[in-house]
Amino acid sequence: MRPIATGREAHHHLREPLVITETMTVNHILRMWPEARAVLGRFKLGCEADGILCLDELCWWRGLDVAVVLEALRQAPGVAGEGLTKREMANV
Repeated sequence: MRPIATGREAHHHLREPLVITETMTVNHILRMWPEARAVLGRFKLGCEADGILCLDELCWWRGLDVAVVLEALRQAPGVAGEGLTKREMANV
């Protein structure tokens, strides 16, 4: 009997993207990649009130460039996109 999967493993069978996209909610990002909290914190993002917003909406409201935030998330160890090239990330 397999143990119950959590985090990324629990959703693998749903074929969700393995990288963070701008249309994901902050709650979804943090649920899938808890390590993302530190990166979001550097941009003053990720508080409980931010959770229901998509990353692109949240960045727009805060006057941030979503591409910069996405790149920081994708480059962070343990967060979506780690180990993928920019070309691979663009094709996911």
